[in-house]
Amino acid sequence: MDIAKGSIERPVITWLIVLICLLGGIWGFNHLGKLEDPSFTIPNAVINTPYPGATAREVEEEVTERLERAIQEMQQIDIIESLSLPGRSEIEVEVAPSYRSHELPQIWDELRRKINDAQGLLPEGASRSHVNDDFGEVYGIFYAVMTPGYEVAEIRDLSRFLQREILTVPNVARVTTAGEREEAIYIEIPNERLTTLGIPVDHVINTIQSENQVTDAGSLRVGDDHVRLVLRAGVDSVATIEAIRIGRPGTTEQISLLDVAEVTRQPMEVPNHLIRHNGEPAFTLAVAGVAEANIVEVGEAVE
Repeated sequence: MDIAKGSIERPVITWLIVLICLLGGIWGFNHLGKLEDPSFTIPNAVINTPYPGATAREVEEEVTERLERAIQEMQQIDIIESLSLPGRSEIEVEVAPSYRSHELPQIWDELRRKINDAQGLLPEGASRSHVNDDFGEVYGIFYAVMTPGYEVAEIRDLSRFLQREILTVPNVARVTTAGEREEAIYIEIPNERLTTLGIPVDHVINTIQSENQVTDAGSLRVGDDHVRLVLRAGVDSVATIEAIRIGRPGTTEQISLLDVAEVTRQPMEVPNHLIRHNGEPAFTLAVAGVAEANIVEVGEAVE
């Protein structure tokens, strides 16, 4: 059949088909899920390990090299690049190009197991390593939440509540928050007061740390029952910290921490993030949908 000849002989049908295609295109454009930055897979991961107080050489010899040896046991890893800085180790790994994107989650799981097994080889002052492989995540929905009149603890509770509720929405893959002010308990001890009492600062610090430890007290078997022993929980309030008893070295005398220090709970002096919306303090919620989902429909469901 000659399509050109048929179109000329039946112009009404031809124009009807063109109109249907045009309207279908407009409808599809308005309802098609679109992302400004489509998600894509990046075969790289970064392992960060804090080691406070260590020099760059100590970080390299005691942290970086030991983690690299563990990573080298993985045949899937093609490139390993490391950076040892004072107080921090950073290792970037790249998966061999022969591995497909659907294989990466399993590779990252194996990498985390290797890094976790190597934690016992790290020095005592080193913090746990963190593996970051979320470079390709795209957040298509972004909210700024302003909370005038809310206390810091209330803002944190609201942020966690919203994050937990949004994660229950179908086709929501991840929700991240930023900008919430964190609280800290500050203990201010005048040196003159400690000098007068003859109490070293290190003794006060060690006492507070020992009171805040969570210790396994073991268990008892009473007849057929298994009874777990639980010691007093660690300090978690200003009043609990103020009540800590501090002994004077070489004597049996004890005083409370309240007698030598001022204990306050307040927002952290140096926050991790500061976010403002229209000049007002706010925290943010970023929502990412699953790869196969229509982000427009996900946004409507979140709303």
